[in-house]
Amino acid sequence: MPHLIARTTALVALCLTNVLSQTQQHDADSPNYALFLRKVANLQAGPILLNGQDTGIAQPSIQQAMGLTDREVEILRALAVAYIKKVDAIDEALSPIIFEARIRSIDLADPDASRIRQLLSDIDLHRGQLVQEFLDELRVQIGGPRFEVVQVYIRSRKDGNFFSPTGKLDPRVFALKR
Repeated sequence: MPHLIARTTALVALCLTNVLSQTQQHDADSPNYALFLRKVANLQAGPILLNGQDTGIAQPSIQQAMGLTDREVEILRALAVAYIKKVDAIDEALSPIIFEARIRSIDLADPDASRIRQLLSDIDLHRGQLVQEFLDELRVQIGGPRFEVVQVYIRSRKDGNFFSPTGKLDPRVFALKR
């Protein structure tokens, strides 16, 4: 009987590990992670100006928004920039092919329509794999517990609004000048 309980416990643990692994994979394939990496790569912290005047609103830094250290942000930003360069290069090279494939996939009479839809699906899958690669590298470089902080932050902002400006608008900036 104890032997059966031990075997059952081991089987449940193995299944749970497999489910958690698949969950992380699906999360990493999410377009939300790709959007996050793009926002990190392009983020410019500091005051938000309108016609050269301070609006009273500031774009928070990654450190302020997420509570990461300077070194962790440096790693995150470097990986995000590398990811964006790689994705943009792939997108640029594939742009004409993707456009043609999308047009042809709409045409149900096209005998290659299903193969073309599969090609588009494969391209999306490859993008998801790229996100996973960069997230795996981030996990290795900053460590599991700190990586979890990043994941929690991303998951908490499903709307893609990762770095909301803070502050109070200065109404004088918007006053009409005559």
